[in-house]
Parts: sequence; C-alpha cells; structure tokens
Amino acid sequence: MAEAQRAFTGEGAVDAAVCAAPCAGPTLSEQDARRLLREQWAITGRLTDLGSTEDQVMLVEDDSDGRRYVLKAALAEGGAEAVHAEHLAVRHFRSRDPGLVVPEAVPTLRHHDLVDLDGLRARLLEWVAGTPLGSAAHLSPTALRGLGRLAARSVTALAGFDHPGLHRRSSWDPRHAVKTVSGLTDHFTDVENALIDRTLAPVAELVGGGSAGRLPEQAVHTDIHEHNVVGDFDADGGFAPTGIIDFGDLVWTWRACEVATPMLAAVARAPEDPLGAALPVLAGYLDRLSLSEAEADALWTLVRARAALCAALQTIAAQQDPDDEGAAEVAAEDWRALRAVVEIDPALATAVVRQACGFGTPETDLADLVARQSPSPILRDQEFRRLRPVDLSVESELFSAGNWMDAEAFPRLGSDTEVAVGRFDEIRLGEPDLTDRAPAALHLGADLFVPAGTAVHAPLDATVVRVDGHAVVLQSRIDTTTFFVRLAGVAAHVSVGHTVRRGAEVALVAPSAGPLPSHVHVQLGLSPDLPGDGRVRDRAALLTLCADPSPLIGTPVRAEPGRAVERVRERRAKYMADAQSTYYETPVQMVRGWRHWLYDSAGRRYLDLINNVAVVGHSHPALTSAAARQMALLNTNSRFLYDAMGEYAERLAATLPEELRTFFFVNSGSEAVDLAVQLARVHTGRRSVVVIEGSYHGWTSDVFALDTLPHDRPRWREELDEHVHVAETPDPYRGRHGARAEPYVESVRRACAEAEPGGGVAAFVAEPLLGSQGGIVPPPGYLAGAYAAVREAGGVCIADEIQVGMGRTGSAFWAFEGRGATPDIVVAAKATGNGHPLGVVACRPEIAAEFGRRAGFFSSTGGGPVSCRVGTAVLDVLRDERLPENARTVGTHLGAGLGALAARFPEIGAVYGEGLYRGVDIVEPGADKKPAPAAAARICERMLELGVAVQPTGVELNVLKIKPPLCFDNAAADHFLARFTRVLEERAQSRMAMTRSVHRHPTTTRVVRERNESP
Repeated sequence: MAEAQRAFTGEGAVDAAVCAAPCAGPTLSEQDARRLLREQWAITGRLTDLGSTEDQVMLVEDDSDGRRYVLKAALAEGGAEAVHAEHLAVRHFRSRDPGLVVPEAVPTLRHHDLVDLDGLRARLLEWVAGTPLGSAAHLSPTALRGLGRLAARSVTALAGFDHPGLHRRSSWDPRHAVKTVSGLTDHFTDVENALIDRTLAPVAELVGGGSAGRLPEQAVHTDIHEHNVVGDFDADGGFAPTGIIDFGDLVWTWRACEVATPMLAAVARAPEDPLGAALPVLAGYLDRLSLSEAEADALWTLVRARAALCAALQTIAAQQDPDDEGAAEVAAEDWRALRAVVEIDPALATAVVRQACGFGTPETDLADLVARQSPSPILRDQEFRRLRPVDLSVESELFSAGNWMDAEAFPRLGSDTEVAVGRFDEIRLGEPDLTDRAPAALHLGADLFVPAGTAVHAPLDATVVRVDGHAVVLQSRIDTTTFFVRLAGVAAHVSVGHTVRRGAEVALVAPSAGPLPSHVHVQLGLSPDLPGDGRVRDRAALLTLCADPSPLIGTPVRAEPGRAVERVRERRAKYMADAQSTYYETPVQMVRGWRHWLYDSAGRRYLDLINNVAVVGHSHPALTSAAARQMALLNTNSRFLYDAMGEYAERLAATLPEELRTFFFVNSGSEAVDLAVQLARVHTGRRSVVVIEGSYHGWTSDVFALDTLPHDRPRWREELDEHVHVAETPDPYRGRHGARAEPYVESVRRACAEAEPGGGVAAFVAEPLLGSQGGIVPPPGYLAGAYAAVREAGGVCIADEIQVGMGRTGSAFWAFEGRGATPDIVVAAKATGNGHPLGVVACRPEIAAEFGRRAGFFSSTGGGPVSCRVGTAVLDVLRDERLPENARTVGTHLGAGLGALAARFPEIGAVYGEGLYRGVDIVEPGADKKPAPAAAARICERMLELGVAVQPTGVELNVLKIKPPLCFDNAAADHFLARFTRVLEERAQSRMAMTRSVHRHPTTTRVVRERNESP
C-alpha cells in the first residue's frame, strides 16, 4: 500500500500540499552528517542510508555503546511548530502508554530537538527496535485484530494532547481528501477519475453535512498500519508488537480516522473480501474502545477517503520516478484496494460496522409496507399456476452426487402446473470453483424458475435506476420510504430513467448462465447496489437492508432459519464430554460432503485431506443407494441368515491371501483390534502383546492398554501394563538406527524376550505403514523380520490396516503386501464402510477355530445386512473406479510435489508415506530434526483459512497427515500443493524478517512537499 511508501521516513511536520513536480530532497553528505552528530550529540558511529527521496534518513550506530538512532534531515521550509508538536506528542504518548516504544527525539548537547544547518533541518530520534508487522507475507485474523488494538491504544495515549502545530491541513487527513485530490485529475485516466469521484462522493457529503460536527476530534497518528508497527516474530510466525513508529503525519482530526487506516491496510492485503479483511481490525479496536454511533455511521466513508488518498498520491509518486518499479507496484495495489472498497455497497458496509459496534438495526419492515400495496404479479401466468417454494440450501435433499454443479444434472424444478420458487434468506452451496475464501452463499432474493423468454413485469409503479448485465433495478416510493426492486437473470426492455407502471413488461427471462435453470431473481431492498447474494457472516446487517420479497412473489418464500454455528458449538460443549474433542481452534460445522470436498454451514467448500474414512469419497451414490435399499428391506442382528454377509465375506476374501479368509465382523476398528488380541490370546494361551512405540490402535480397555501415542494417552509410560512390551519405532528419519532394519527387528526380539517371564508373547500388533505417526515407511525387510521374530517366540502377528489398507498405499490392496510379509490376523475398519460402522477381522482358520472351541462370538449389528451391503458397495467402487491405481498415480504426483517442497523449505524435515497416505514432518529449521508441533498447528489453521482441511499427527503432533479419499485427483493435489507452498513461503518470509537487524520499509518515496499554510 501507499502506507508502505510513507513508513518511517515521512517528515510530516507542517502542512502538506500535493506537489505534482518532482520534489528536490535534502542533501546531507556523510561527512556533514558525521560532523553534525559529533558536534550536536557527541556521537560517533557507523551510518547506513535507509533510503528516502524526500527526507534523508540514516541509521546511526554509536561506536561507544552500540545504541541505535535515526538521523532525519529535511528541507527547512516553513516553521518548526508541527515538528515540536510531534515531539511533545510522542512524549505524551510514552507517558500514557509506557508499554509501547515510540521514537522520542534525542536532545542535542544544548537541549534542542531540532538543528538548522544550511537550509536543512535535522533531528535525531531514538531507534525503535523490532521488525515491521508488514514483513509477514500473511496477517492472520489474530494479527489484524492486534493491529486494531494498537490503533485504540494510540487513540487512548494521544487523548488529551493538543498543540497549535497539530491544527494544520495535511494531505493525509481524510477531512481534506476531496480538496487534496481535486487538483490532480490530469494525472489519472478518465476511468480512474470516475472511480475517485465515486469514492469521494460520500466523503464530500460527510464533510459538507451536519454529521461531521458529531465526530469526536483529537490528536491522531493517522498512519498506523502494518509497516509502522514493529515487534517480534516468534519461530511459528506469531507476532508480539513492541512499538509504533513514524509520527510524521500526526494531526488534529476525527478520532475514527485512527482505525480507518489499518482497516484499509487490511483490505489491501485481501481485496477479494474487503469487509472480511477489515472486520478483525475493527474488532480489535472495539476490544479496547467503543465508537460513537456517529463514528460507526461515518467509518466506511473514512476508509473510502483514505483509499482515494493512497491511490492518488501513490500514483503521483510513481509518475515522479518512472524507474521505481516498487512505487508503481504499490500504486497498482492501492488502486486494487480502492476498487475493492468502492465495490462494497456503502449501506451494507455501514450496516456491518454498526452491527460490530453494537448499534444493530432490526430487520427492515419494508415487506409489510409493500404488501399493503397489493403488488401486481411479476409473472402474468403465475395467477394460474401454483407457486411451490423449493429447498436449494446447502443441506437440500434435492442435491446429491454433485448435481448442483452441473446444469445437465441439476434437479428439475417446477412443472406445467407449478412454478418452483427459490427461497429468500437461504444458505446455498457456493460456486464450484477452487476458492480460498468464503463464498457469497446467502440468497437475498427469491427465484421464480420459468423458461427463458418468459415476460417479466413491474410489480409497482417505478423508475428504472439501473440496467446492467442481466439485471434491472426499479425504484419506488411509498409515503416517505424509497425502496428498490431488483430483477436479475433477465434481458431488459427498458432504459435508465424510464418510468414504468405496475404490470408493465420490463424484461424477458434470460437463458441460464450456470447450473441453476433459467429464472428471474426478485429482490426487495433499501439500496440499489445490494448484491444478489451475501456472505453468511454479514447476515444480520444484510437483513436490515434486504426485505423478505414474499409480497412480490405472492407466497411465503423465506427459508426456515437454521441453527447458527455458535449454537451448534454451544450445544455440543454443553452435553458432550471434553475428551471428545473437535478439530481446529474455532471448529467449522460441516454439513455436506462430495468426493474429496467438504461443505460447511456457510456454503464454503474445503479440500479434504483428513478423511481416510471416506475411502471412495463422500456421499458416493452407489453407497447411499445400497444402504437405502437394504435399510428399506431388512436390517437385523447378525444371527439371522441373510445373503449380504456371505456375499461381502466372499468379496473381501478375494482381496486377501488364501490363508486369511476366515472373518469376524464388528462395528469399529477398536472392536476389531480388541477381538484380534482376544483371538491371539486364546490361540496361544498367553497374554503379553508387543507394540511399536508411538502407535495407536483403539479405545477399548484392552486395546487402550496397547496405545503408546502421547496425544491419545499422555501417561502411557507410567500406566504401561506388565503384559505390554514396547519395541522401537522403525523410523528411518528419527530412529536411532536410521534406515537399517535389523536393529529394529532386534528390538522386537528383545520385547518378545521380556514377555517370557509373564508366559511369553501372544501377539505383535503393528501397522505395516505407521499411520499414527504420519505414514512412516519402515526400512525394507523390517516387517518380515519382525514377524519372523514374533513367530519364533510363539506369538501371532496382527496387521492393523485400519488406516492404511483398502488400496490406500497404491502398490497393493493391503499395506502388508507391499512390505513382503503376511500376518496371521488382519484388522480393518474406517474405510471398509466408507464411514459406516463396519469393522473386519480376517484370520487363519485355525485361530478362529480355537476361539470357537473356547468362546462364542456375537456382535448385534456387526456385519448386519446394511453394513454388509455398504461394505460390498465400497469394494465395487474401489474396483470399478480403479481407486487403488488412482492412489498410486496421484500419490506419486503428490509425493513428488511434497519432495520438491522439502528440498526448498527447511521447515519440512521429512516426507513419509506411499500412495495417498502421506506425512509431512514439520521441524524447527536448523535445529537438527527438532519437532515443531506449534508450527504444524499454525500451518493447519492457516490452511483452513485457505480452504484446505489438514491436521497434525505423530508422537509430537508435528506431522501433517495427508490421507484424502482415494478419488483425489491431480487437480486436487495441485490445489493443495499451491496453498501449502503459499503458507510455507509466508512462514519463511516471517522467519527472514526475524533475522533482520535493520527494519527497512519498502519504497520510501514521499509525494508531498511541506509548507506552512493555514488550515
């Protein structure tokens, strides 16, 4: 932003008038600077030019004690009153808020703050240590909220300070934005001038109207943004502010200008969602200070004023120095921010600000007013056809198998006797594009679904005020209320300015431009510029401006209110045990899934990298059909005879070695492992079990005793049962034996030997690929060697395939096959039912027979008819869609991409896994493989912001687990890799910023010449 151009170096001491011609800057030679420092401050040291084209700015490092200062030299034009005001304000600030460091002037040996020398005015300021917040490539909502808090602290600290030097006209004062920019039209294109005029129209109205007199005034920094806030980054990208710099634009103005500046700075970083970017800043400000109602009403206008100033003045800077590519880039960024700010309807922006400030307005009663006018039908033939509201929400039963994204597959709406009506205030599925942000999913009108070419009529007497694209906006007035009817999805017959009578034809329904069938969108509101759809986040504000259009439609069309996500969280927290935790700091409510995508309650979709459970993808129609059909026929306990069980067992047997074709069916992975251990104990007559350190196998009592993953069982070492023996993790990256298999096999032998005093080993339970640790692949030969050692000791080998089986590794259907070893018992779950509760135990027939001689087995719903039909359907899809082969090919592509990132970013210590089970080990760079769990958690939170769901696992919770549904394709892999790259780049930039000893701010061009003028 242009703020970056002004950071640190701006004199800002007296009134500013825009200088269209290049401004000659001060020229203080290094020799003169050294002499000045020596004579005036008794300082000698090293000088570093910090780069400026208006003021001359040098870093001074004192030879005697290493202290740092800033020497600033400016042309001595006009008086020094404003500079003295700045110095006194800084001292006042420091006395009121000693917790923030601000750059106080260092007095000379003669106790002066300023020194005049050959037409120059010099001063020495304290150096404010730290790194600019703007050095971070990404500012999280937490960081932006902190920026807002700093703006509030500045207002508090400067309150009560006044000085004649503050009462001047500054080009950066939003009060004077119209005057500042009005003389610069020759520097902009016609399009740019039109945009500036549109931007400043409400600013001129504010300044010229009576409301400006209700805005509190005080001394205001006016330049608090990410480049003027310094602090310390931690290793994980967190930021702790320590100081504010550059008080050069300090002026007496409206108090609310202090928060408008950082709000615009946030918009410049995320112009695709201006309100979403600005709201965290405002929230931070409101954490400490409140805004008056007049300030809340004016705030977005102040943001617009700031945006116009930044774009205009930075363009002048770029034109003054055409060779400065940085200035041109910043100017382009400022224009993007300006366009983003202007594109938001001012009425909506103000409503959102008012809601945030606690000045919420009730929903408009415009619908009642319109209803009393008995509007004419918008469609003439609707008088003879029944209107039927239809559910097109994110949870609609009309949608399945992605049909909402495909015009050919979209559900048929309406009939010869009915007009289908899309509902108002309904949260719909977002656009199907790959997006990094929340969609505008809240439907703000009603849709009448009729064929293209259907005539559309004005419901009331009106004036046409907008005709653009496929929309017409009609303005009407009832008593003292002016309101607007927006008809979209149409080809207009009328022009702007035309007056139309109620019932007059104004348009024809246009052909469909997307998945939705042709329709006319009918919207009733208090502004002509309201969008047809809004973000769910802004719902309360939107409903103060958008009215229920039911009176225009002729039937109630408002959707039933859903349960707000906050209430969903509260209800879960009220009744569910804390141990049953959720993902993420602020859990997202997921309501729909399709293939490798998840959809939340606000209509946003997320790339799902977590769900190895949904192995064939979410909501697969073959599975839903199989389950529904069987549920409609029979679902009973497993002691009845039904064919579904035998069919499923037969199909499952075909995937396994001949000796592992005897099955038990249960409901979950925990039950499957529990039963497998029972089988081993009965078969061997022993109790001891050998497990691998860092493993997780389930939650039943006997299985939980085997768990050695600290996150799930923090005190496992103290609680270790005498019959559980732990072998070393065969980890080629972190294990003490590296990639050599035999020492890890020897660890298994030792564990078996330790079991001998207790009667010997009954079983060795292990994942062939260490899924609980992020997909670590044991050294070649490890699993075969471990199985041999266990069998030599008289034990049974159990392969836990719950996470890694069912074709996930790509090389084989079962992970043990790729390890060159065959177990005695296999357990599987999760993927077996694609999320339906179905667990499988496959074993050698003699093991099952021994168990049957000593005990019976019965699981009421384990292997019930519905479960077995679902399990068979999973196998069908895996086969028919060749998903194991897809796991191999896409997994290879994904693995190559992750490997390239590991070579580029030292924060990745290792990449694990095979096929579509991958792990990324996050470490502290340069710390010899030291796990970085906090960094992994931050990465996951940032990825969620970008629409990617990924979570950490492993002993230290520092390994990102990547285990998507097996329908995951190369496009999805690239989507993930691009966002992961972005996050790693952001973090690398933050770490680089931590190492800088001098905080240089980007492009320090000044575009204003200071001179004394009366305000």
